[in-house]
Amino acid sequence: QVDGRSYASDTGFIVFNDWTYTNFIRLLEQIGVGFKPTEMSFSVSDPATGVEYNGHDLNTLFAQRSNLLSPAFWGMLRDILR
Repeated sequence: QVDGRSYASDTGFIVFNDWTYTNFIRLLEQIGVGFKPTEMSFSVSDPATGVEYNGHDLNTLFAQRSNLLSPAFWGMLRDILR
């Protein structure tokens, strides 16, 4: 509620982190919505190309050991970190 009026908010899917969503976090704090730390991961498997990706840790990131020597894979990682 803000000034006695209720508002509905559907956040959908948000990658909740403090370096990307500082304003969103500030809003949550201002309106009294709590939050707590959690873990999130993402994985992809493309049978057409054979590419697999999971960024949980270094072991899953390089589950396909050939990616250690793949310039395209390292380029993808660089793009993710931008």
